[in-house]
Amino acid sequence: MVKRKVVLKSVPPDVSAVKLLLGLREADVNYKNLTDDELEAEKQRLLKILLEEENENNYC
Repeated sequence: MVKRKVVLKSVPPDVSAVKLLLGLREADVNYKNLTDDELEAEKQRLLKILLEEENENNYC
């Protein structure tokens, strides 16, 4: 019998959400070719969308 240590890595939900959003838009934008400034602008845009959705869900 061999003992093996099982390690589960927790991924914060915001990282999963960003991966999902990037996957949905991947066909439209090639993120590998964006500059650092463009990536930062895209990050801010996505965060704004997430915050708006969160605020809408809190009011309902």
